[in-house]
Amino acid sequence: MAAEGVFPKINGDIFYASEVNYLARPILLVYTGTGFNASGNATNAVELAAVTAGSLTGGKYVKIRILCTHDVSSSNAPAGGAAALKIEEKETGGAYSTILDHTLANQSAALGIHSDGIDVVEYYHTITAGEFSNGLQFKITGTTNQGGGGGNLGSMANVQTVLELI
Repeated sequence: MAAEGVFPKINGDIFYASEVNYLARPILLVYTGTGFNASGNATNAVELAAVTAGSLTGGKYVKIRILCTHDVSSSNAPAGGAAALKIEEKETGGAYSTILDHTLANQSAALGIHSDGIDVVEYYHTITAGEFSNGLQFKITGTTNQGGGGGNLGSMANVQTVLELI
């Protein structure tokens, strides 16, 4: 018989309540807004709602999952369009620090290249002792540029951003 907290459970092993609670991880936040959408030569950021210390009980990580779209092209030299995403984090009352800076798409100066798509960016943030005491908050920034030519395109848009306790 498997003890509490030991997996896998087989042949009638007892599934303890603490194991059910461990496996049922709460969604902390779902954001479908446009706060970090960007198009052209732009940078836009959104601070997500703060996560309270009490909401972090029982977790070790916060999984950040961003589903977004990008559309970049290069039709004029000297450089093409680009789209990027940055995630910053802070302990409530502290200052933001960058935890992920990711280029979604970047087109070179080659003419006629186009890239559009759906991106899933997933990042696991380790909860610190201070965050367990004070809570935490994330800021997401979308940056786009059109490169050097007027016919280039750079855009990105949030579809859904989810914070989940792990």
